[in-house]
Amino acid sequence: MRKSTIRNQHKVIRELIAKNFNVCEACSSAKIGRTQFYAWLKTDENFCNAINNAMNIHLGIVQNLHLLKVFQNGTVPDTQNLLSQVGIQMKRFKKLHNHLINNILN
Repeated sequence: MRKSTIRNQHKVIRELIAKNFNVCEACSSAKIGRTQFYAWLKTDENFCNAINNAMNIHLGIVQNLHLLKVFQNGTVPDTQNLLSQVGIQMKRFKKLHNHLINNILN
């Protein structure tokens, strides 16, 4: 596969992960299989770091939206609902991060 094609696929995946797409959706949009995604994570340190950064970008966006919502509404039910959503996202990111650390980087 050509390097420019691979770079474009990396870029598509990075951008989609940052926008909260899951791995399957991101891979499908980049026209690669999940096996290839995980192979790149295992063998390409730059790609792995870029995916971690993309996940952190999304997490930062979610946290900022939470703060904005709290300041705008300030109601307890809204805040609890948003905190719940942030918690779900945190669990998802922690699960993928732990998978990266435990199964790929070690």
